[in-house]
Amino acid sequence: MHEKSKARQLVKLALHDNSNKINFVRVNDLSTSYYLEDLRETIGEGLSGIMLPKAANKEQMASVDALLTQLESDKGLLQGCIEIVPLIE
Repeated sequence: MHEKSKARQLVKLALHDNSNKINFVRVNDLSTSYYLEDLRETIGEGLSGIMLPKAANKEQMASVDALLTQLESDKGLLQGCIEIVPLIE
C-alpha cells in the first residue's frame, strides 16, 4: 500500500475515533496529484474542516467549496458542514 494511502487510512480512523471533537485535516495543495484523493478519502463523519495549503485566490476557494459541497452530498453529510481554512504559505 502506498504511503499516502496508509496515511489517509490512519486519518480516517483518527477522525472516527475522535468524532466528538473538532477535527481539521491539512490536505495536499491543489497543484499536487494527491489533493483530490485526500478530499475523497477524508471527507466524512468526524471531520470539521480542511486546511488548504497555498491558497492563492478566491477562484481556488470557490472551486474547493464546490467540490466539498458535492462530496458532502455524496456522503450524506449536511452541505456546508465542513469548513475550509486557507493557508497562505
